[in-house]
Amino acid sequence: MSWKCVVLSVALVAGCTGGTASPGSPSPVTKVDEPEREAALTSFYRQTLDWRPCDAFHCAKLTVPVDYRRPDGPKFTLPVIKAVATGPERLGTLVAGAGGPGQSGVAMVKDIAGTWPAAVRERFDLVGFDPRGIGGSEPRLRCDTEGEPASKAPEGLPLIGAEVPKTRQYAEACLRGTGENVLRHLGTDDVVSDLDVLRVVTGQEKLNYLGYSYGTRIGQLYADRFPKKIRAMVLDGVDNTYLDWRADTVEQAKGMEDTLLTYAK
Repeated sequence: MSWKCVVLSVALVAGCTGGTASPGSPSPVTKVDEPEREAALTSFYRQTLDWRPCDAFHCAKLTVPVDYRRPDGPKFTLPVIKAVATGPERLGTLVAGAGGPGQSGVAMVKDIAGTWPAAVRERFDLVGFDPRGIGGSEPRLRCDTEGEPASKAPEGLPLIGAEVPKTRQYAEACLRGTGENVLRHLGTDDVVSDLDVLRVVTGQEKLNYLGYSYGTRIGQLYADRFPKKIRAMVLDGVDNTYLDWRADTVEQAKGMEDTLLTYAK
């Protein structure tokens, strides 16, 4: 996670909720062993992906609800990409989770498919997706700003003070351009739900998953909610889910500083 993502997260929290959970904030997602059997979600879990050639890959669109508690409401359409297994002894599908938060899983698969070990590419279809609000997702996060921010930089914050009004302006533009209902459902819990839908529609009784950076948070929360739905999971650059966003930012900064000092020595 970059510092810009961290600052944006802070501003979004401050701009949307005043720093505390508002009465309209979504409650934590309830653990359900087999959501694919819920009648209200049946149409999402039983959808058929319409795979079509796109350059050297196959592409499709995944439909998921904006709010899983109101599945009959607005929908997200998420781009999905597949690099087909190259060998005759295919074992299944491997889903790759991108970092960020904010990186395109579709772009990542395009970048990494050709560099993966032959033993993996021969036996697995490699699948990636743009998380809700990102890349080719519709609707997506829209944060267009105009002019300079009206507020002034706070005193006593020499390193990041100048960024605060700009970031708040950006966060307010995200809220205005995206809409509160959509913005409230761009979090990791909802992406985890989308991943489970993707698991089923790609024919996986149990998920094969590889997550990078922020993608490891998605994987960890998926494993916590669906422990019986995993065949294999690899997490690269593991995110600390036991820290809140404030502590996580501080610990990440410490780690970067320690690494820089070690390199300098």
